[in-house]
Amino acid sequence: IKVEDGHEENTKFEESWQNRLKTDLDASTKIWEMQQAVDEFGNQEIHTAEKKLTLDPLEKLSEKALESLAPRLFPIQKKLRGYCEIFRQIRAIAIWEQNL
Repeated sequence: IKVEDGHEENTKFEESWQNRLKTDLDASTKIWEMQQAVDEFGNQEIHTAEKKLTLDPLEKLSEKALESLAPRLFPIQKKLRGYCEIFRQIRAIAIWEQNL
């Protein structure tokens, strides 16, 4: 083995490797930026479509109206929860469902 044997080939290989890494990084960055732009445009379309399709009747009520209904609706909600649990148990017995 001589001094600096294969040095030129190694230098060329390192330069080409660094150029390839830089090119690949630039390409992936460009792809990422393009995907971000597409996602942003798609999100804008989805949000505008969602705003047009919003049919939530509670959205039109003010917060004060909902706050005044909460104390009245909570006991009803608790009773309904109990009824649902009873019906689930009856259904489990009727169809021989076993809880794991």
